Amino acid sequence: MKKILLAAIMALLLWAVPAFAVTPITPGDTELVMYADDFTAGGFVPVSMSPYNGYTHAQRLCPQNALGPFDAVPGTGFNEKFFGVASRAWTHYTFEDQFMNVDGAPDIEFAEVTWGSGNSWHVEAVKVYLTGAIVRNEEGELVEYGTVDDGIGYYAGIAWNRTGIQYVSEARRIELAESYGPADRDYDSNEFYFSGTFGWTQFNLPAGVVCAEGIYLVDITSEVYAEGGAGGTYTSGTGALVTAVICPIGNAEDVTIVPGTGNTDGYDLDAIRVYRCILGGDDTATGMGTAILENGTWFMYNYVSGCSPQIFNIQAGNPKNELNIIGTFTVACSGIAPDCQFTITYDIDDSIIKNGYEYNIVVVDEHLAISDQPNFTAVPGQDDNRDFGVPFEDSDCNFYVFAHFAVEYR
Repeated sequence: MKKILLAAIMALLLWAVPAFAVTPITPGDTELVMYADDFTAGGFVPVSMSPYNGYTHAQRLCPQNALGPFDAVPGTGFNEKFFGVASRAWTHYTFEDQFMNVDGAPDIEFAEVTWGSGNSWHVEAVKVYLTGAIVRNEEGELVEYGTVDDGIGYYAGIAWNRTGIQYVSEARRIELAESYGPADRDYDSNEFYFSGTFGWTQFNLPAGVVCAEGIYLVDITSEVYAEGGAGGTYTSGTGALVTAVICPIGNAEDVTIVPGTGNTDGYDLDAIRVYRCILGGDDTATGMGTAILENGTWFMYNYVSGCSPQIFNIQAGNPKNELNIIGTFTVACSGIAPDCQFTITYDIDDSIIKNGYEYNIVVVDEHLAISDQPNFTAVPGQDDNRDFGVPFEDSDCNFYVFAHFAVEYR
């Protein structure tokens, strides 16, 4: 049922959208690495800070603390360098650019901070959704995923704290991930490990996920804290409303503090790491044929003779520099002279390899001109008198074609 519903939704969302291909990267490449640089958040929910009541403790309620690179190390100002996700109803982090599905490194990495050991601390976890996600449907076409899962985005799985990674088995983590989202989705490839006071969650997105714009977090600590028999308590109740300045750039905000033992501000997020795309540039392209002008532009035209199907290669860039065939256009015909009816369609390749990187080829503009003489001006748009995919008539079944495209490699 879920597959049928998803297919129906995706069919409604089909349209030409820019997106990035899977690209091999070098982990740690400073040109590609991105960390969250902005956020929006839902309202405050009651949290327990007892017995931790230091003057900086309220700082951990600020989502801004998780912006930028990993920096939450023990020492002065520790509370000001991570964010207790459960203190907000939800948190949405965004980045300087779209982030992408990559080869050679985990697509998303979360660093979480845990105080204490499994004997004194409880399991914490957060559901992860991708917003603005672009995916490939079963036909291989790029589509917007939209807000399909829980009205939010693309559900990618669960990020766990160190205690959850230590005390919840891999099988149970997969089972829980499936219980919150589509069970037919692959969560096995997500990886987890702990080091010192940190729990590391690394998401390896399915190949069908191409890129996304943001990461939306919903804390589920209250639902999983007792998993795996770990220690610690989870306290709830009513408390006093206090006012605290919790963001360096924000105004004072009202925070409900719940007295008790333990700490219920949930998954303590230090930072999120993703990878941007290296743009592959753009090209103009025409049918591989005869140059329109002897000097100046290299744009070419093609000659059609008769009513048999004819196929022409599409060349991107000046062929004198490099032969770069990126697809074909086809001239189909029905009828006989003088009642020939033609339809011209094109088929651009899905991707291209440039400098060792794979990019999607995206058509951003198209032009089609038909003439009885090769008198094209080589100015896209000026000669246009036909449209791709729309039938037209030609009395003698002989004419010249100027098919022009603007493409980008993304």
